[in-house]
Amino acid sequence: MKRVDLTKFIPPDKSSFIRQLLFSLLTSQKVKVQKVQDLPFDIATALKILPAFGKKIRETGSSIEITGNAHGPGSIINCENSGTVLHLLMGICVFKDWKTILTGDRSLMGRDHCPFFEAASLYGANITFSDRTVTINPSSDIPYVKTELSKQSAQLKGFHLLCMLRSGGELKYDAPTRKNSEYILKIMGAKIEEGEKKIKVYPAKQLYGYSLPAHRDPSSAFIAACASVISKVDFKISGLYPEKLRLSPFEYLSGLGINIAMEEKKETVTVKYLGKNTTMQGSSDIMGEKIPSFIDEIPFMAYIAAREGRSFILVDGNWLRNKESDRVEASVDLIGRVYESFQTEKGFAVIPEEKKSPASEMPHSEDHRMEMLAALIALDRNISFEAGSSVAVSFPKFPEMINFLKASCENNIASEIKHYRKKIDRIDDKIVKLLSERAGLAGKVIEIKRSSGTHISDPERENIIISRLSSYDNSISDLVGDLYRRIFNWIKQR
Repeated sequence: MKRVDLTKFIPPDKSSFIRQLLFSLLTSQKVKVQKVQDLPFDIATALKILPAFGKKIRETGSSIEITGNAHGPGSIINCENSGTVLHLLMGICVFKDWKTILTGDRSLMGRDHCPFFEAASLYGANITFSDRTVTINPSSDIPYVKTELSKQSAQLKGFHLLCMLRSGGELKYDAPTRKNSEYILKIMGAKIEEGEKKIKVYPAKQLYGYSLPAHRDPSSAFIAACASVISKVDFKISGLYPEKLRLSPFEYLSGLGINIAMEEKKETVTVKYLGKNTTMQGSSDIMGEKIPSFIDEIPFMAYIAAREGRSFILVDGNWLRNKESDRVEASVDLIGRVYESFQTEKGFAVIPEEKKSPASEMPHSEDHRMEMLAALIALDRNISFEAGSSVAVSFPKFPEMINFLKASCENNIASEIKHYRKKIDRIDDKIVKLLSERAGLAGKVIEIKRSSGTHISDPERENIIISRLSSYDNSISDLVGDLYRRIFNWIKQR
């Protein structure tokens, strides 16, 4: 089977790309980021708001150049649907001492932002929320802060690190999260030391410009991997963001017996799907403390586990409720249309037992992740379903990729059928040649019998032949019996 390259469909990594754009507000030096077509909405939002802070944007052939001295905005900044943009801007504005008003769409403004508001107070900032707007009133005198991460969130960690750049600070945490913020800030010259579950930040007198590549998004790549497994299409995706936590869902697939190979080279990762493993290993239970690593992938992991015959238990899914929709409830609804699925006290469970009457249609959702999950289930169950525009929030080429996989699957099926038919044709040629040879030999036996006056029919020998040949494969014994009785009769009637 030919392996297809899905790299062109996978969008840039939102977490790192948004930071590459927004952190340009921390320096007056030139920033260059790789130019990418078909930007997810969140990245487009980050790029769109920079001019309001005084930044100039110039697109060259292969990159976007950001220059100019940044200043506080003179108007309300619309973060649209992006929590990453909202929360990082809050930290930047606290650090830069910019009084700012931020807003967003109904979904973004309906989420819980209290951990960020509470964190801001540690740095002397007062953040208020009313009428779908977030007003940031920073303090010019930020203290040295020692605190602990109240929620295992890369965005909240990034917020703290940005605020600590003014006077320094120490941040403790219980579980590791994505390191996008630390990575870029260090490149900009920030002194950040990480020890055992603790990050120490030193005051940054000056931050420098940077030029960084655009990695591919591991989360979107994981969804593509799930679609490929469903389509039975071998794939590869190159240039993924190399952070280990972001790639852990692929290790989960390997534990289900799905052969996933990962190769790291030049600070990027290539993922390949090589069909099924002969043995399965590992657990399909997802414990609550692992959620920050791959929260967005959990609904897809649950469905793939069920179709691979494994139970799935999410112990603590509270984080999944703080999204565009209640993804615990939505996941149970979508997966429950095919497999037994139910909510637990804090999470949900899926049992690999198919419903007696599986769904014949899938509902649409304004939540981009749930829309993609519905599309994958429809793909798996051969249900007519066209993913809506909501998927463009994070994966603009998702519908195009699904159609490509469908075509690849059909081509593979056609190719596989052609392969076996060629083999069948060769066997048919041999069968006819041998039948002709057998008929000739049987004809000579009949001539001998006739000349000697012996009975032509020999039921006992016929039964012995049929019994002997049928014993080779019990599954075709009836076919062998019928075929050879017809051969015997044809020979005798010549």
